[in-house]
Amino acid sequence: MVLKQLQHFLSYLQQFERVFIRQQIDTTLAERRYELYAKQKQIEKDEKRMEELDRLFRKIYEDNVNGKLNDERFYKLSDGYEAEQEQLKHKIETLKSEVSEADTEATNVSKLIAVTQKYTRIDELTPEILNTFVDKIVVHECEKKDGKRTQDIDIYYSYVGIVDIPTDEEMREIEREYGKRTKRQTA
Repeated sequence: MVLKQLQHFLSYLQQFERVFIRQQIDTTLAERRYELYAKQKQIEKDEKRMEELDRLFRKIYEDNVNGKLNDERFYKLSDGYEAEQEQLKHKIETLKSEVSEADTEATNVSKLIAVTQKYTRIDELTPEILNTFVDKIVVHECEKKDGKRTQDIDIYYSYVGIVDIPTDEEMREIEREYGKRTKRQTA
C-alpha cells in the first residue's frame, strides 16, 4: 500500500510539479500570514520594551548615584528590570526562530522536488527510498463501516507532511485555474 501511494505521489509530482509547488506555497502562506504578522508585531513590541527598560535602568542608576534613590530600592528595581529583560530576550529569540522557520517551508518544497527528480519510477520499496520520501507513517485502528473493515493510513512525506493528492481530473482543473491566474497577472 505504501509503495502504491508513493508511486502515485511521485507520478503526481512529476506531472504537476508547478501546480504542486504553487499550492504548497499558497497553503503555507495563507495559514501562516496572520500568525507571522502577529509574531512580528510582538517582536517589535518586546524590542521597544527592552529599550525602555535600558532607559529606566540608566535613570534609576543616576538617581542612586545622586542620592535620590537608596541602595535597597535601587537593587530591587534593577533586579526586576534585569529579570524582565531576560524573559523578553528569550521570548524574542523564540519568536524570531519561529518566523525564520516559516521561511524555510518554501525551501522544503524545493528540496522535495529535487529528491523526486532523482527517481523517475519506483518499482520496489527499499529502505533508502522509504527514508528519502517518508518521514513517518501512522496506521490507524481498524474500523467496520457498512460491514467492511477499513483502516486509514497517513503518510507524512519528507519536507511537506501529509499531502492530499488530487485525482487527475482535479489536477487538470487546478492547472487550468493556475494558467488563467498566471495569464491575468502577466497581462
